[in-house]
Amino acid sequence: LYKIYESKDTLILNSVRSYFEEIGEEESIVAPGLDRLLYRLELIGNFFENAPKLGEGVSRLLFQSDASDLSTQVLLRNAFQARSIALVEMIDIGQLSKPEDPDLLARTLVSITWGTVLFHQRGELGSDDVARELVRESIAVLLPYAATPKIKRRMIKLIEPG
Repeated sequence: LYKIYESKDTLILNSVRSYFEEIGEEESIVAPGLDRLLYRLELIGNFFENAPKLGEGVSRLLFQSDASDLSTQVLLRNAFQARSIALVEMIDIGQLSKPEDPDLLARTLVSITWGTVLFHQRGELGSDDVARELVRESIAVLLPYAATPKIKRRMIKLIEPG
């Protein structure tokens, strides 16, 4: 496999890319909007909970890469695109009010992902807490944009401790 992919890093990144592509296919069966975003966040959290050594390696690849590296595309740009799509869906179906700068909000959601991963890898979050914390932090950022009282109540329940 190393000969095909040229390096261990490329092999790992292509495996991760395949995993996230599978998530994309699987999430199409989940209702668009908040439910789909929650599904994605939980699967991402589960990835880092269930394979902490692989997650640590993937994180290292991202934080040590250049802007032109495959890791930046797979782990940062693709994540930004996925969060942007989720936000557009939520706005289009009336769950969120349109933010002044949707790209800023999408970048913030990606930053939450990597910040949560970093807390986990430094032992500040337990192994079973990554998905829950990722959901709580992401929803806390989205809460001010809740477009209806019903969605606001649901978001508040999602960010409650425990």
